[in-house]
Amino acid sequence: MTGTESLDTPDRQPGPPPEAARDTFGVPDIVFGRHDEQFYGALGRVAGLAALLEERLRVLLQTLHQADQAAFARMPVGKVVKEIRGEIKKGPRADRECEIVGTYLVSASAALVERNNVLHSLWPAQDDGTWFRHRLDPKGERAAVRTGPDEMLGLIGELVRLVQEWPNICSIVGSWSRVREHATHEVTSSPGGRRRR
Repeated sequence: MTGTESLDTPDRQPGPPPEAARDTFGVPDIVFGRHDEQFYGALGRVAGLAALLEERLRVLLQTLHQADQAAFARMPVGKVVKEIRGEIKKGPRADRECEIVGTYLVSASAALVERNNVLHSLWPAQDDGTWFRHRLDPKGERAAVRTGPDEMLGLIGELVRLVQEWPNICSIVGSWSRVREHATHEVTSSPGGRRRR
C-alpha cells in the first residue's frame, strides 16, 4: 500500500457480518454452540415432566385441604411438599400409607432438585460432542458436571415414574381427606342433621 491509496474504496467499506449458522429454531450457533436436537429434546422433556409433577404435588395438597384448583397456586413446590408432610402427621393414618406417600415425596423432591440442576445450568457445546454443564451452587461455588444422554434419560425416567405413580398416591391422600371430612361431620352435626350451637 502506498501513501496515495484511499481507505474509502468500496472494497474496504464495512458490510453486514456474515450470516451466523443457526439451529432448527433459529438460535445462532454463537449463542450456545452446536448441540444436536437430542440434547434439546431431553431438556424439554425434563422441563415438561417436572412442571407436570409440580402440578400433581399441588393437587395433593389441594385434596388434603379440600381446596379449589387456585389454592396454593403461588406456593413454591418445596413449601408444598413440606405442607403435605405436615398433613401426614395429623390424625390417624395407616403406617403403610404414610410410608408410601412419604417415600414418594422424598423421590419427588430429589427429582425436582436435579431438575433445577439441569435446567438452571449453562451448557456450552463441547468439541468432542459430550455434554457439559456448570452453574453456581447455593453456596456460590461453581459446580461443573460432564454428563451425557444416559444421565438425562435417568432423570426423565424418574420423572415419568413419579407422574405415573401419582394416581395411586392421590387415591391414598383422597381417602385421608374423606375420613377427615366424615369425622368433622360427625362432630359438628346432631343426629337430626342440625349443627350444634
